[in-house]
Amino acid sequence: MLLEVERLSVKLGDSLILEDVSFSAGEGELVGVLGPNGSGKSTLLRACCGLIRPVKGRVSLEGRSVHSISPRERARAISYLPQGEEPLQGFTAMDYALSGRAMWAGALGPTSCGDLEAARRSLERVGVEGLAGREVTSLSGGEFSMVRLARSMASDARVLLLDEPASHLDVRYALRAMEVLRELSSEGKLVLAVLHDLNLALRFCSRVLLLLKGKLALDGPPSALKPELVEKAFGVRPSEVYLEGRRLLVF
Repeated sequence: MLLEVERLSVKLGDSLILEDVSFSAGEGELVGVLGPNGSGKSTLLRACCGLIRPVKGRVSLEGRSVHSISPRERARAISYLPQGEEPLQGFTAMDYALSGRAMWAGALGPTSCGDLEAARRSLERVGVEGLAGREVTSLSGGEFSMVRLARSMASDARVLLLDEPASHLDVRYALRAMEVLRELSSEGKLVLAVLHDLNLALRFCSRVLLLLKGKLALDGPPSALKPELVEKAFGVRPSEVYLEGRRLLVF
């Protein structure tokens, strides 16, 4: 299995954020990580890419602990997209996309034609190739989010850990982002994405993980996300409707 999480418990300060979380995921999966605020979603992604050491348990990449892998090798295998990044002055969208190739370059090595093509292709794929020469400080929040997604894609990592890639996006960009993630999974990537929009998870994900108070409350297909479980997790019970054969949760 590509990624294995075994009985993972994580503390931040004196607070136990994740408790005894276990799951495994392989190539070709688009996994939605769901849960209310404070349930441990972001912490789970940070633990999976080796930024946090657990107090118990282990995260493995193809059988090797992520903490035993060198930072450079880990960065080539796993691309992590955090929340809340501020755009840097003086950098264009192309510069940002190219920075996703840094782990493939030699020390202070020149940018290769392959790097430029990977960056250009990633911007095109998310639909913002026309912004390549624009400084990122001049972009809207949604445009910058798509550029950041392009940077993760340009890395060509086998595992993408994306914290709220569809947040702060208008409908067009949100759907495009999710379509691209589904395409990437169909090409053999493993994508774990923290999502707040449950209907995006139902529509695009092959599998969902639901975290509740730091514990894994569900690991299964989107169809397993039943109204009673949603009510238990989020405190509101949705109705189920079907539109053109697609299941939706309506609040």
